Amino acid sequence: MPTKEQLEAELNATEKDKAIAKLRELISDIDKWEANLRAAERQIWQPHWSHDDPLRGRLLRIGKSPEEV
Repeated sequence: MPTKEQLEAELNATEKDKAIAKLRELISDIDKWEANLRAAERQIWQPHWSHDDPLRGRLLRIGKSPEEV
C-alpha cells in the first residue's frame, strides 16, 4: 500500500518524471530477466559459448522450443 507521500509524489510527477520512472522499471525488469537467463546457461555452459551470442540461440540452448523463441 503506497504511503500518502508516495501518492502525492505520483500525483505531482510530470509526464517526463513518469516516463523516466517507467523506463527505470523496464530496465530493472530486463536486468532481472538477463540474470535469470545467465543462471540457466550456467547450468549447461560450454566453453565456446558467449553471452554475446544471438538471443535466439541462447534461449534454444537452455531448452526453449523454437515456438517459444
